[in-house]
Amino acid sequence: MPGKKEVNCLDVQKFFETLAQIVGDREGVEIKVITIKERSSEKSA
Repeated sequence: MPGKKEVNCLDVQKFFETLAQIVGDREGVEIKVITIKERSSEKSA
């Protein structure tokens, strides 16, 4: 399938996000989101 490698990272991320929701690890997901936001703000600043 063409472009499978490019989509792979997003598929993995979606997989872990879905898995976290199934497991009910809401706090873990929120922490990851906050960390991503902090990294984004650091790059902007």
